[in-house]
Amino acid sequence: MIKLQPFFFALAATFGLSFLSAGHADVLVSDQQRFAYHNKQIEVGPNQYRQYQIQLGLNDTLEVYVEIQSGRFTDLTVMVCPADQVEDYLAGNSAVCFGSVKQRNLIQFDYVVPQDGLYSVVIDNTHAAVTNKTARFITYRKWQLDEETTNNTRAVYAMLYDALDGVFIYPDFDIFVNSCADDVLFLPAKKGSIRMCSELAFPLMRDEQLAGLYGDFFHEFGHSMLGFWGVPEADSDKRADEFVVYIFYLIGREDLALGFAEYIEVQTLNPQANAVWYHGSRHPKPAQRARSIRRTLRSPAAVMSSLNGIIYPHLTQDVLNEIIADPEPFGDPALARQYLDE
Repeated sequence: MIKLQPFFFALAATFGLSFLSAGHADVLVSDQQRFAYHNKQIEVGPNQYRQYQIQLGLNDTLEVYVEIQSGRFTDLTVMVCPADQVEDYLAGNSAVCFGSVKQRNLIQFDYVVPQDGLYSVVIDNTHAAVTNKTARFITYRKWQLDEETTNNTRAVYAMLYDALDGVFIYPDFDIFVNSCADDVLFLPAKKGSIRMCSELAFPLMRDEQLAGLYGDFFHEFGHSMLGFWGVPEADSDKRADEFVVYIFYLIGREDLALGFAEYIEVQTLNPQANAVWYHGSRHPKPAQRARSIRRTLRSPAAVMSSLNGIIYPHLTQDVLNEIIADPEPFGDPALARQYLDE
């Protein structure tokens, strides 16, 4: 078993990581964050409305998209109101709301938040006497990231990078943390650089969900390493997820491998993840990935053996020596010695 207990302890014990250095990795965290809060198919009957609440801060920007997909007359009214003024708006009384009135097909606008508070997005079909409307409804909250969160995020990924730097041999690369709902990436980037979706990463750090936090990073790290090593399957998500399981076995944390499958499985219910897929992510849907990971966990020997042959040439001498002295369940001391002697 490869011993990274200090690394796991440091991350698990606290996410107030001000004492950590940035290590050897350049971790670039976008100060402009953009999270999806709603991403769903909705239906609004005649003379009805829907409202969706969201907590917002001063000077946040709420981006609203409503794509009307059916209905004889493809028009809806969409408003953003302080939550305590929705009833006044619906009653036709004075209310401080902003939006678009009886617009057809595609409604989109930005709302700059005037003060902290609870707000409602009202999707209003009360003007229609008989027509039912269906639509795709998406909102994004965009805000400026505070310095403490930026530094802690940088420290978490620098620590992950540094921990694996003692296991694998690879050239330096950059880590970017920004919204995967945005198409913009910091450029230029070193070969093999990876991008972590902030809308997935921040909740994992906040809730200390280690299986998801480590697993997402190991997955992207797997794509990068397999590409560096010239493996034809470098772009395969199935192979990258097998790489995740391999690392968890390598460091003696098989429990986190199962936790990663469970984390992937529930992403169907996560509006952040759904927004990433809606905007053209290369990843398969979570149920498919989770099934594949569980199959690997049920019969790991063949996968571990095939990855040994790919990974062992790129392990550090210290790790190869550990495999020889104290092999993990699917370690191959003879193969480790072969590469150690080369």
